[in-house]
Amino acid sequence: MTSLTFDAKPYPFTFFLEHTALLVIDMQRDFLYPGGFGHIQGGNLDAVKASIAPTKRLLDACRQVGMTIFHTREGHELDLADCPSSKLVRQAMSPGNTQHVKIIGDEAEMGRLLVRGSYGHDIVDELQPIPGEVVIDKPGKGAFWNTDLMHKLKARVITHLIVCGVTTECCFATTIREANDRGFECCGVQEATAGYNDSFKTPTLDMLWWSQGLFGFVATLQPILDVLAPLASRFSVRGTTTPPQTPPAWDGSLDISDLQRAYRAGLSPVTVAEAISARVEKYQAKDPAVWIYLVSKDDLLQAAKQLSEKYPDHSKLPPLFGVPFSVKDSIDIAGIPTTTACAVLTHVPSASAPSYAKLIENGGLFVGKTNLDCLATGLTGCRSLYGIPRSVFNTEYISGGSSSGSCVSVGAELVSFSAATDTAGSGRSPAGFNGVVGYKPTRGLISFCGVTPACESLDCIAIMARNVQDARTAWQVCEEYDPNDPYARVAFHPERHVNSIGPQSTSFNFGIPPPEALSVCSPIHRRLFNETVQKLQNIGGTLTPIDWTPFEKAGKLLYDGTFVSERLASLPDGWLDQYRDHLHPVVRDIFEAVTERKSTAVDAYRDLQAKTLYTRQASSQFNSAIRSPASTRSSPSKPKIDVLVVPTTPTHPTVKEVLAEPITTNSRLGTFTHFGNVLDLNAVAMPAGTYSATELAGEDKHDSPEAGTTSSTTVSSVFLEHARSIATTHDELNQELAASYNLKTARQVGELSNTVTALRKWESVSKSIKELQDLLNEPSVDSELRSLATADLAEATAELDTVSTNLTRSLVPVHPFTHLPCLLELRPGAGGAEAGLFAAELLAMYQAYCIRNGLRASILKYEAAEGQGSGDQVEEAILEIEGDNAYGLLRCEAGVHRVQRVPATESKGRTHTSAVSVLVLPSFPSTTSEDTGENNFNDPTSDYYIDPSDVRTDVMRARGAGGQHVNTTDSAVRLTHIPTKTVVSIQDSRSQHRNREKAWRILRSKIAQAKREAREEELASIRASVIGVAKMGFGDKIRTYNWGQHRVTDHRSGITLNHLSGVLEGGEKLEEVMGSVRAWMMERDLEGLAADEMVKRKALTGR
Repeated sequence: MTSLTFDAKPYPFTFFLEHTALLVIDMQRDFLYPGGFGHIQGGNLDAVKASIAPTKRLLDACRQVGMTIFHTREGHELDLADCPSSKLVRQAMSPGNTQHVKIIGDEAEMGRLLVRGSYGHDIVDELQPIPGEVVIDKPGKGAFWNTDLMHKLKARVITHLIVCGVTTECCFATTIREANDRGFECCGVQEATAGYNDSFKTPTLDMLWWSQGLFGFVATLQPILDVLAPLASRFSVRGTTTPPQTPPAWDGSLDISDLQRAYRAGLSPVTVAEAISARVEKYQAKDPAVWIYLVSKDDLLQAAKQLSEKYPDHSKLPPLFGVPFSVKDSIDIAGIPTTTACAVLTHVPSASAPSYAKLIENGGLFVGKTNLDCLATGLTGCRSLYGIPRSVFNTEYISGGSSSGSCVSVGAELVSFSAATDTAGSGRSPAGFNGVVGYKPTRGLISFCGVTPACESLDCIAIMARNVQDARTAWQVCEEYDPNDPYARVAFHPERHVNSIGPQSTSFNFGIPPPEALSVCSPIHRRLFNETVQKLQNIGGTLTPIDWTPFEKAGKLLYDGTFVSERLASLPDGWLDQYRDHLHPVVRDIFEAVTERKSTAVDAYRDLQAKTLYTRQASSQFNSAIRSPASTRSSPSKPKIDVLVVPTTPTHPTVKEVLAEPITTNSRLGTFTHFGNVLDLNAVAMPAGTYSATELAGEDKHDSPEAGTTSSTTVSSVFLEHARSIATTHDELNQELAASYNLKTARQVGELSNTVTALRKWESVSKSIKELQDLLNEPSVDSELRSLATADLAEATAELDTVSTNLTRSLVPVHPFTHLPCLLELRPGAGGAEAGLFAAELLAMYQAYCIRNGLRASILKYEAAEGQGSGDQVEEAILEIEGDNAYGLLRCEAGVHRVQRVPATESKGRTHTSAVSVLVLPSFPSTTSEDTGENNFNDPTSDYYIDPSDVRTDVMRARGAGGQHVNTTDSAVRLTHIPTKTVVSIQDSRSQHRNREKAWRILRSKIAQAKREAREEELASIRASVIGVAKMGFGDKIRTYNWGQHRVTDHRSGITLNHLSGVLEGGEKLEEVMGSVRAWMMERDLEGLAADEMVKRKALTGR
């Protein structure tokens, strides 16, 4: 995430860009223009009108970095039914009133005052919202009261608000106070707010930050603009100083954020439509059962062309502009048959479902309607008369259902997302089988009108997407109250506050099913689930006990009770008798079994009562549950959960297995999904890992899942021997410390303790696995104990993977410079002017990376290229980077960075290759203390030590353009290390003393690095003679940035990302690349460690 900080009162305001929104309060004509309500209320409009310009600067800056934007408008319904009488008449009733001659609802110059739909009610032209920004219509002063602002902020994962707008003393301050009560961190912007009485503004703002931030923060505009400016490139049309001369190449990614970025840069939707058409045609040969209806290529291209014509301004595109999507064929689209995979129910609707209409209104590109289980009945995808779609990973395995085609169309990268449905898990189970995200919102958030019902009281629209953010985007576009939907949600329970800062912001409670419920899972699925639980704990989650009973009983109501009868209630009377032979055989058998039950009204009411009871019992276990006043006065109750975590499905069957046992297999698949619909819970299915089909097929050959084996992850004997040797040394040193304390010995003990701790943990887990395996091999063990042991064995086996990795990595010695600050030096190489421009872009990338990661970066040296047309070319630049483990974080960047693109000066469109060398050096303070060990540059044995007699110092006049000291004083310093011929020149400061100090720091860093690398080269040659381990040096081309393919490839780790702009922004994409290189370096270090141990063995044994 991108952490940013700017100066504010009472202290600097820190926020995460991804979790922050700009909230623009009531910048309406009614409050800012003559003749409006504000003119009547306050009279003097000078201050509020003056706030428009700074508000626009802030709004533009936030848009350029992709920040979430909210606007509010105060106003009322046409009949004023939502306006309290006191608000209407209190001021008008004041004795001697001559000011409030018109009140809310009266006709004025801009229409009815503060009435929605009037000209004056809308936002001023300069600040008009663009597509994708949220507008909140509020009836009161505060933006939270009687609005869905809280819901929409939480739905977008917002915890921090930057607030501007009018008026300071009224709606602006009231909203910040409301937000504070709800847990948000707020910062008001001084220049971007104003009121009708200047004397109120300062005390109102002071009150917000009084007493160390009672209600929030207040800042001036410029620091906010300054901190956002380095990130603005992510939303710029071309993102580089040397843009290609042709429209940008599309990397093929269908992630919505990637498409949005590409479209803003000039990509045509027609290009995407052509690619999608080709992909669909190609995939048809692999799996012809995905689609029931496809838009023709000509119509798809025409729709894409119309989108381009409708939205010519690429800075104001709707959120789904040109985003390809599919629709499950139970959702109506005007003029296109809706089959629900049942030919006799086919109809051609005259109107589209509201959910589909919203997607089209927001720029979506409709590709086709997808296959599904007949009448949306099933979780396997094997019950359609239009064929059986297969998993995108292996065609022998099921795709899942009933939204089978939807999940395959997303998993096969034919569309970005799909609108599906979920009644018993249809939007989640298939997601788990195709590596995508399945999102089931609470019923009634998205209109279900225009959809063929399965069980109408449980049905809801679901979203299949490639990632959580894409699912959220599609959901938020579709979400809207529909008065025509009988199950539409009118209101929410009181929304729980957010935890925006402190330990609570990164901690949560979660519950899981008990071991006996999880025993239905295959060993692979249980292992993956255990690993997920461990990951949740690692990121701050606390595993909290729950009562599983209401969830389990609610799930059984769906098919074991009378709720399944609602599937028949959705059909006309006598329909089953007339058309049973037109149904899929399995669906027919299910429906006939339902009729044979002869359920009574009494049975149905009992199930409804049970559903209500289970819903209360289940919901009471969540922190979001409404708590009675009595419960808050009593003793603290047991901890509640924020989220329930379950496996999506217990296993992944083959098509053959489902066809052999269609009912039993389907029922097993719904173990952890059925209750979600009965209890009306929000749910999301997410990928948790992969496994081989042979592994899954192999485990099914066992008579019982109890035949567990140890993890495949082991620690080599070489590493174990080395770890145990370290443990012995650690114990010996501890004994020495006990006898006589010594600082050097204490340091050695600290350095070895990580390995010792990891070894002890590995031995403990290995011992537990051995004991559990011995227990399972005992024939006399009863079934209950055997079940518990099996569950514990799976959990311990998963844990062994982690502890084995931790032990192995702990053996790699920490680089001696890791903890130090560093100097990052950039020098253009081959490529002339283009290399200089690329060096400037790399410099900006690293500066942005430092900002995001809380590192302090200052320019130690910067020399721009000289000559006409040099522009932003860099000749040499050195960044000094301070912060925890700065050298350790950035040393992976050392090497030659190559760029491939079409320069602006290239008339024939040819791609040029240029290069920039990046050198990462450890940085050291000007003085050292005696306890700095090998980093003490006063110690001749230290890498930092330089004999002053080996250095020649030259002083000269500074050269180059600009600066009063240039060519006037002898301020420039050049140091030459005679033995190595290393030269450092500095002329940045007017002071010769400061330049000399900088030059010595850089020289020490270079010499220390050279000494370190020389030792590593010598060691590498020894290792290579044993196992062929080689070292990639500074001179190697380590990374390529290809503009035409929007690609970044690191040649060490092998990672390739088609997110060039994301990498250059210095954010998560760059960290992803750097992280892969650090992992690669760790592997090389481990190989080297193994080689070292082999050398020692050879020396001892002669073999």
